[in-house]
Amino acid sequence: MQQDNTPVIQLGTAMEGGFFGGIINVDGQHKGVIWAPKKEGQIVAALMPPGRRVTTAFSPYDCQANTQALLALSSPAAQRVTDLEINGHKDWLIPSRDVLELGYRHFKPTGYQNYCSWRDGENPNSVPPGWLYTTEQPGQTQIEHFRDAEAEAFDDHWYWSSTVLPNGETAFIQLFNTGDQYYYGLSYEGRVRAVRLIQL
Repeated sequence: MQQDNTPVIQLGTAMEGGFFGGIINVDGQHKGVIWAPKKEGQIVAALMPPGRRVTTAFSPYDCQANTQALLALSSPAAQRVTDLEINGHKDWLIPSRDVLELGYRHFKPTGYQNYCSWRDGENPNSVPPGWLYTTEQPGQTQIEHFRDAEAEAFDDHWYWSSTVLPNGETAFIQLFNTGDQYYYGLSYEGRVRAVRLIQL
């Protein structure tokens, strides 16, 4: 289990087909989060066709397990993401809830205040673990190409995660303007920013 020798990599560094976006703990292994370039790696799709329930893909941290579970159920979003080939890499995934949270925490595009309702921002699986948002933190990212209106900026909107709630009918989302973490029905079309997880 990797704990103390995790390399230090600057957020936003171009590497491994995309941009470094932090570290997530997946079953005791520290994995580097690599966000796809926006132009090639952001899609709009539903997680599932109307009327379909999901009985798996519940992990808050394991993008690969969730994406493969959704793919096996003919998820439109999972099919499109796993078909991507970007900068020579074909192992793109739909971010899990806690990976998507890191996207907001590190790359918040706007200067809006955070809504910080209930437990928005709590992330026990990030490295280091994340705590609740305040109205001012996280603030707008200092990484220029991820700031609002720049080439790699997340849209001022909501994004799908691959983490389905136990009811099998909704999945977690993250708003990239005020930081709300909420859930929507699986058949809604929404943004997905593809991600890779790499061994550090």
